[in-house]
Amino acid sequence: MRNFNLPDDAVALQPVRFISDDELRYYTATTFPNNPRGGCQVYLSRCAIAGGITESQEEAVGICDVLNSDSEIVADVYLTKKGLAFLYEKLNCRVIPEQEGR
Repeated sequence: MRNFNLPDDAVALQPVRFISDDELRYYTATTFPNNPRGGCQVYLSRCAIAGGITESQEEAVGICDVLNSDSEIVADVYLTKKGLAFLYEKLNCRVIPEQEGR
């Protein structure tokens, strides 16, 4: 299992799709109440195994923000098309309407 060295205050994952250079589509964040940091680690590791994580910004179609309990971004990873689809399905994400995005 890949170790992402997440901060101790990591509690949620929030996928974000790159629509264009200046437009993003935010999806609902998922928390892991029983073991917040561990839950984030497990799902990012599973995503990596599925070929969903990339180190290259050029290959990325999105990003997964790792959030703390104040909804502040404490880490992030670049996602491939497979990674975005994986997290969307496994975390049961939904699109956040534009006016509610960041």
